[in-house]
Parts: sequence; structure tokens; C-alpha cells
Amino acid sequence: MNKARLFGLFLITAGLIWSSNFQAFNLNFFAGMLVGAGVPFLLTGKFRFWKWKFPEAKQ
Repeated sequence: MNKARLFGLFLITAGLIWSSNFQAFNLNFFAGMLVGAGVPFLLTGKFRFWKWKFPEAKQ
């Protein structure tokens, strides 16, 4: 497991633990955002999901 996958796993578990905490019921939206942010890290294992391409920069 590289660092990006561990980071995604950490975000997902933190979001799930936070959403299972009943005292934070009004912040479940942010817990869901944590889970959603962790998914691409876990799936791709990369911190950069896209490559910036500027075709007009090359003359």
C-alpha cells in the first residue's frame, strides 16, 4: 500500500467513524464529503489524478 491509498483509506474510515458518531448528526454531510474525497485516492493510489495539458502553450 502506498501513501495515497493509505490516505484514501484513512479519509474513508474517518468519515465513517464520524458519521457513526451520533453527536455529529448535523455534520454527516461533511462526513460524506470525507468519504467521497477518499475514494479516488483509494482507487487510483495516486495524488495526481489528472495531467495538466496546455496544447496552446507549445508553439
